[in-house]
Amino acid sequence: MKFFKRKYTLKSSVFIIYFSIFNLIYNIGFFQYLGLHYEDNLRGKVIFLLSFILFILCLFNILFHLLLTKKVARFNIPILLINNSLCLYFMTRYHVMVDKSMLVNIFETNFQEALEFMNFELLLFVLLLGFLPSFFFLSRFNIIHQPIKSKIMNISASFILILSLFFGLNKEYSSFLRSHREIKHLLVPINYLDALKVFYKGNKKNHRLEEITSGTKLSFNWKAIHKKTIFFLVIGETARAQNFSLNNHFHETNPLLKKTENLVSFKNVYSCGTSTANSLPCMFSDLPKGQFSEKSNRENLLDVVKKAGFEVVWIDNNSGCKGVCVRVENKKTSGYDFKMLDGLSDIISQHGEKILLVFHQLGSHGPTYFKRYPKRFAKFKPECRTEKLNTCSKEEIINTYDNTILLTDYFLYSLIQNLKTYSNANTAMLYISDHGESLGENNLYLHGLPYWLAPEEQKHIPLIFWSSKNYTSDFHLNLECLKKQTHQKISHDNLFHSMLGALEIDNPKYQKEFDLFRSCKTHFNRQARL
Repeated sequence: MKFFKRKYTLKSSVFIIYFSIFNLIYNIGFFQYLGLHYEDNLRGKVIFLLSFILFILCLFNILFHLLLTKKVARFNIPILLINNSLCLYFMTRYHVMVDKSMLVNIFETNFQEALEFMNFELLLFVLLLGFLPSFFFLSRFNIIHQPIKSKIMNISASFILILSLFFGLNKEYSSFLRSHREIKHLLVPINYLDALKVFYKGNKKNHRLEEITSGTKLSFNWKAIHKKTIFFLVIGETARAQNFSLNNHFHETNPLLKKTENLVSFKNVYSCGTSTANSLPCMFSDLPKGQFSEKSNRENLLDVVKKAGFEVVWIDNNSGCKGVCVRVENKKTSGYDFKMLDGLSDIISQHGEKILLVFHQLGSHGPTYFKRYPKRFAKFKPECRTEKLNTCSKEEIINTYDNTILLTDYFLYSLIQNLKTYSNANTAMLYISDHGESLGENNLYLHGLPYWLAPEEQKHIPLIFWSSKNYTSDFHLNLECLKKQTHQKISHDNLFHSMLGALEIDNPKYQKEFDLFRSCKTHFNRQARL
């Protein structure tokens, strides 16, 4: 007990060694991953693990010599430890990795979403592994900061030792790290510090808006269209294709859509990101995934549709449009998704003859799936009625998630029934999700993994199209032809061009090979202009 009462005076280099060793506590997940994925006999594993511990301590020694300088040590110690405790909690409870995408998710999360993660266990983590260690290090140690020369020597010694370890065990290190690049996202605090650096670097966007609307016009085919046209684009949230019974899921999650006429469900669709912050701007861009950059400040699909003469309204029941809807009319709702249908007739009547309405769902946003639907939609039981998914069985998680898809089924069906009441208008709806979700497969939950690493479940998404008889007639669309193409592989890259095709809008950025509807139009003239 004397150790905890006595105040120790230490040189900064010695203090940093103690602090580095303590930080190994936050890397339980890192070492578990290392032990599970490094294939060797027991002796080989022990040697590799011990060498990696030394490797990490050297990295920490360099990092903390840079972060815990005389002027900022008292501020940075609690900041690091509290963030470490939060990072450890989410990594151990949800088996997520901390990279730039995850950091974007955190910054884009609104207050209501953040509250859903709050629980006693989280507070306990922050108290025991954040606040208490911070108080201990600040109150029990008096740090004597050494001169720059000594700091350089310490950093240099650590750097030389790192190089020695790396070259001494080059075969083991290079093969393992090449095969498991994702491990860097598990090393606390280096993971979130690196993600923060990449995030701020990526946020230095070009402030000049790149124009793509020049030359936008309605196609020649509009000369023969005289009815009011109402098109709904519904952006799903965290909906994965394999949990739609339209795509042969074992639960009947689409009982209403299944009996809906003129409905087409595409089976082989993939997102351009694994989080809303990535996918939403990407899917509305004219650029394909390989060329899209989050740094760019570029007009998007909504700007083009608006330029063509449509009135565009974005109705959001989520945490915002991530910059996509800043130049069009916005409305905000809250509650269950079907609340977005309230007052819909007023919105439609208040706008002109050509309307594009975008619904941004809350959908199946986790981890509190059970909060996405009222009790009457709890068809699949038992449910997982907690945000701590690791405490639920796989069956409970899937049941609860499937109940959210059941509500989406009701929401889309209700929207279609509403559109059917406009018997003298051309009406249509396209539904597509932003990304998928992991529900415990391979011990992964939620979403947001780096795209190259993310499993199928986080990228495979639903796409559903419905149109009225008026629309198929006036826009010359053959639905039977479209139904024959539901197994072709498509992605978010198709959305921009398919929407222009569906709305008969000409734009220089349009590429016919990405238009899902083009080959199924019986009368098509993309060259003539009004």
